[in-house]
Amino acid sequence: MALSKNDVRILARQNDLLTPTKTNPHLVFQDGDIAWWFDRDLSAAQLNIQFQARRAVLQEADRKNEYIPEQGDLSFKAEQLIKEQTNFK
Repeated sequence: MALSKNDVRILARQNDLLTPTKTNPHLVFQDGDIAWWFDRDLSAAQLNIQFQARRAVLQEADRKNEYIPEQGDLSFKAEQLIKEQTNFK
């Protein structure tokens, strides 16, 4: 069953992506981000992997006081993390 935009928003909230971080508050998910992810037509499990990776990157950035300029940079770092995690399996 396809996810609704509200389902995407709930997963984003569960992964703390709707709450601004200390170091990168500009990367908090907005309505446009929710719509973008909704349009990807991913399963809840796939979306959760993406969102968990972004949360982990943002948490590490806060810990290191590392500035991430934009969503594209966050996505790049999240994809690297996902690849690292899947290579360990």
